[in-house]
Amino acid sequence: MNEQINSNIPNTPNENPIITPPPVAENAQNQVPVLPADSPTPADINAKPKSKKKTVFIAAVILVLTLIAAVIAYKQLQNIYIRKLDPGMILPSASPTPEATADDTMANWETYTGPGYSFKHPPVFESPVETEEGGWTGASMVMFGETQKASGRTQTELFDGLVIRTLINTSEYTSAKDAADAYHQADDNSTRTISSSVSEIQEITVGGKTAYYYEVHGFGDARMYFIDLGSSVLRATILYAGAEEDVKNFLSLADKIISTFEFTNTTTTPAGQQSTYTNTKYTYSFEYPTEYDDINSNCTVATFSDDLVSLHGCDSLVIQIKAIDTLEVNPDDWWNEQKVESYTNKPTSCFAKSSGVKLHSLYNPLKTIATLPAGTILLDNVSSTNPECTEPPQVNMIIVPHNNKLLQITYDYASLSEQILSTFKFTK
Repeated sequence: MNEQINSNIPNTPNENPIITPPPVAENAQNQVPVLPADSPTPADINAKPKSKKKTVFIAAVILVLTLIAAVIAYKQLQNIYIRKLDPGMILPSASPTPEATADDTMANWETYTGPGYSFKHPPVFESPVETEEGGWTGASMVMFGETQKASGRTQTELFDGLVIRTLINTSEYTSAKDAADAYHQADDNSTRTISSSVSEIQEITVGGKTAYYYEVHGFGDARMYFIDLGSSVLRATILYAGAEEDVKNFLSLADKIISTFEFTNTTTTPAGQQSTYTNTKYTYSFEYPTEYDDINSNCTVATFSDDLVSLHGCDSLVIQIKAIDTLEVNPDDWWNEQKVESYTNKPTSCFAKSSGVKLHSLYNPLKTIATLPAGTILLDNVSSTNPECTEPPQVNMIIVPHNNKLLQITYDYASLSEQILSTFKFTK
């Protein structure tokens, strides 16, 4: 019984157990305690945490300087393209009225009048500057933004402001659509190598007339308008540059200016202003300005004879047509025999030779000025880079075979030359 009772009572530990200390090595006082591998060292415990403020500050400064450099580079490239897009632009001197701002009411706007058109603009625009670009003539005016005026750099490239340019061409294009197509193609080709774009041509209405319009964006910004004016074409160009918010204001103002365009005299040139010359010996004819018939003119000089026809302007040759004294009837063979060209007195090596019956405009490569007989050769002296060849006169020439004779047509790079050549034809 006792065994049974005792077996149901758990063993109870002693109330005061005896704890035996671990053995102590003889040199325990001189031993260095071994710490776990991941325990911090005294140096780590006493070290001060590294400050991140200096690193963040340096990174921020570098970032800001990089952004500033990028903006400056973009603006410089943008200005270069604006000048390249419209190289005839001449910025006038700064106005001494920096406090002036564009008046949205249009009540005090001024009127600019050109040949056959007019438009209104705020008085903050500088006075119009006469502008000539190839066969285009007209005027440009600029409104500088506050940023450019504050910089004092108002006689350099436009980097903050708006330019309105209106130019007339009377001879190179048969219509505004032709001009728009030519410029659109040139701008499109220019932007293929840079980060910019050209919009498609749109047909819109300006001042009650049909206009052809497109935009250039990215590497320089512009809006282009082409409008028929009877016998001429008007090209209105809007150039702009500046900060994003300023550009919005510039374009809003430009839209208002375009909305004020009016057109007056758009009739064709009276026939009485053109004369026709006919050469019966070599059976050709062409039209030319009647002013060359004035023998008392101090500027224009004209010579008409069977073997030589010559029209000179005030300072350069317009066109010369002469019969070549040779038995050779092939232009290419005749030219290969020459050493020196007679009109310019330059070596024939100064001329680049090409063959073709289509004569294209310098100002509009898509436009054919004249269709010439088979075998015609074209000689270009203007594009030469040889120092021996670059002295004046620099001209273009056409050697034309006709009725077993050779005619040499020499002309300057001028819109009047192309206008006359566009009327040249053989009568037999």
